[in-house]
Amino acid sequence: MIPGFVDELEFENVRLEEDDEGFFCIHFKINGMEYELFCEGKDLPYEICHSSIPHECEFCGPNDDDTCECLNVFLDEIYVKLKEHPNIRMKLLFMK
Repeated sequence: MIPGFVDELEFENVRLEEDDEGFFCIHFKINGMEYELFCEGKDLPYEICHSSIPHECEFCGPNDDDTCECLNVFLDEIYVKLKEHPNIRMKLLFMK
């Protein structure tokens, strides 16, 4: 793990979408690239994906994979940082 990597990431356009079955997705951008973090329940993040395919991810490089393997290494740390973002913090706090 790279110390401080997640702390240096600048998250933009953070928003949350939820469904009726307890799953939700946090959409966000890092340096203009769009990503989605999928969760099953409030504290069960399970994957970070690229929002567009093909893409030019600065972490993975250009490829056609949905999953961002590079950011998934830091999935839990990224989720902790995103859930404190002002755009979604209160919404997550009151989710069942």
